[in-house]
Amino acid sequence: MNADLQFAQLIADQLSEWAPIRPRRMFGGVGLFREGRMFALVYDGALYFKCNAQNAAAFDAVQAPAFCYHRQGRTIALSYRQAPEAAIDDADDLRGWADHAWRAALSKSHDTN
Repeated sequence: MNADLQFAQLIADQLSEWAPIRPRRMFGGVGLFREGRMFALVYDGALYFKCNAQNAAAFDAVQAPAFCYHRQGRTIALSYRQAPEAAIDDADDLRGWADHAWRAALSKSHDTN
């Protein structure tokens, strides 16, 4: 099991009281799914949550960087922002961020922030 998959499983375990979470390998990382919708991503040892116009201010307030990758000489930012490190060690805080991300995943608006 690779490190990202192990980390994703740890996050899924921490969120198990909030909702059943299914980690799934994809695109070199691991997507975290609830009810078949991806709301978070683990990549290169970092946790990223779905972001849109409704929750961007919370991510901006903690200066959370966007998930970016490089392809064909271009940098592409996706609508996921890095979770604050402190949230990883605080189950209540982690659930709060996950809840924001879940609402963003359910939203019809998928603004990239």
